[in-house]
Amino acid sequence: MEKSCLLIMILALIILLIVFLTYQSKGLNRAYHSEVDNALAKEKKKDNSRLTMDDIKHLPKPVQMYLNYVGAMGKEKVHNVKLRFDGLMNTDKKKDRWSKISVEQYNFFDQTSRYFYMKGSKSGLPFLGLHVYGGGGASMLVKALGLVPVLDLKNEEMVKAETVTVLNDMCLFAPAALIDPRIQWATIDPLTVNATFTNNGIEASAVLSFNEKGELLNFVSDDRYRLAANGSLIKERWSTPVNSYKVVDGIKTIGKTDDSWKTDNTGAFWHTPEGDYCYIKLNVIDIQYNVK
Repeated sequence: MEKSCLLIMILALIILLIVFLTYQSKGLNRAYHSEVDNALAKEKKKDNSRLTMDDIKHLPKPVQMYLNYVGAMGKEKVHNVKLRFDGLMNTDKKKDRWSKISVEQYNFFDQTSRYFYMKGSKSGLPFLGLHVYGGGGASMLVKALGLVPVLDLKNEEMVKAETVTVLNDMCLFAPAALIDPRIQWATIDPLTVNATFTNNGIEASAVLSFNEKGELLNFVSDDRYRLAANGSLIKERWSTPVNSYKVVDGIKTIGKTDDSWKTDNTGAFWHTPEGDYCYIKLNVIDIQYNVK
């Protein structure tokens, strides 16, 4: 009888431990949804006004062509966007070992915040990642099994890096947001411009290249920081070349309708003294603008 009671107690403790660890493993997911819910609650009622030529007349000609090309003209002005991606990640530039990831992301342009939630696995071990940008700060937290922190960054370099990322998101996934008055433009040549985005006193610049059709071909910035193997952050050139567009939710966006994105020459690249390498590839599978 005593052995039976002891066995029941052990089983009960095991069940409680499993429940506790399961709950804890979903902590990043809860944090992500909490951040998003708070941001959605802060969204003001929009006037639903549409993007007109008057709104873009101050932009360089290549950017105006781009907004026309993607179909943003005549659509509602963009205040936020929800994105879902399929993706691949390779964090070791010396090895060609790609891990599948899935990503959900929100950008809030009036609040200037960004929430990036990632799920994946490396060497068979599941991991979760959460990037948060807003309120003058930025952080990146990655946990193995959703439990064990393997990366936890929160510093000034992250704020600068994520300010670049927000500008990149505007260019690639929400071109209508490029009317933001915090972006200063300079024309380099008929198909190349420089954009400098300032938020909370932090400046992020990038060179944008276009073709005659109005397609954005590349985004190159020297203001982003790469995480080195020793855990330090190194300022290096970063680019996101584009070679194809597809229509999602009535707007042309970067990406492909087949799996060729996994092997083409697009993605996010670091340009290091040892050479260039792509560390992440994302393919848009869904976009929703002005989420309520």
